[in-house]
Amino acid sequence: MKLFKTLNIMILILMVLLLSTTSAFASSKNQMASNVNKSPVKVTNVVNKKVINVVKVNKAKTIMVKISNFAFNSSKIVINKGDTVIWTNMDSMAHTVTSKSFASGNLNMNATFKFTFNNPGTFDYVCSYHPSMTGTVIVK
Repeated sequence: MKLFKTLNIMILILMVLLLSTTSAFASSKNQMASNVNKSPVKVTNVVNKKVINVVKVNKAKTIMVKISNFAFNSSKIVINKGDTVIWTNMDSMAHTVTSKSFASGNLNMNATFKFTFNNPGTFDYVCSYHPSMTGTVIVK
């Protein structure tokens, strides 16, 4: 009986490892950070038929937006809650990334600004020096 309990524990550990490994491989190579999904995954203990909750960990992502040729590239992105966006100014002219929720201040050439989006919603932004430069971040 002790052998069955030991095997059962080993099976549960392997299932948890499998769940966390699958999440890690599913995320893109260029996107990282961490965020916990509050929806538990139910795993049934094979021997005792008990249901336990395992919290699945989702990796938050880092998304890069380049500022070049007086434009935000990509100007519209869709991300998840907890993801971070990093804007990098590639132009020789200074720019800003300005929204109601965040403001980069002056970004000279090669300067970066990052912001982590912890709330869902639509966030429109603009370069305060060049109002024709606009972008949108949609957070699910």
